[in-house]
Amino acid sequence: MIERVCPVCGHGNAVEEPVCTACGAAWAAQEQPLARRPQHALAQRWQQLPPRWQTAAKALALGATAVALEVGTALLRDQQHPNSTALARRPDEAPKLRVIQRRVWRTYRNGTLERETLEETQWFDR
Repeated sequence: MIERVCPVCGHGNAVEEPVCTACGAAWAAQEQPLARRPQHALAQRWQQLPPRWQTAAKALALGATAVALEVGTALLRDQQHPNSTALARRPDEAPKLRVIQRRVWRTYRNGTLERETLEETQWFDR
């Protein structure tokens, strides 16, 4: 049962009652709704983020999606075409190295290159 709690005495009343049945206090002219929507919903918080953070979050989500997609397709490919059931490789079978993704970060200070960082995601084909 849904009850309306009197703000004066704290007594529970039916929603249909025009006044409190215990103390007779009238309900406020501006009644509060039975259920409230949170003022800080996730969408509102997202819009409050600085633009730089919004861009970074989108880039991070896109990068994670790309990695998950690559891993998923590689797993499906391996399931469809298993090479062998051997536990160890023969010495003459060297795995092929394939670079899937490469990122370069360059840090500049006063207009000159201070540091360059290279990140590679590598995959060994069987």
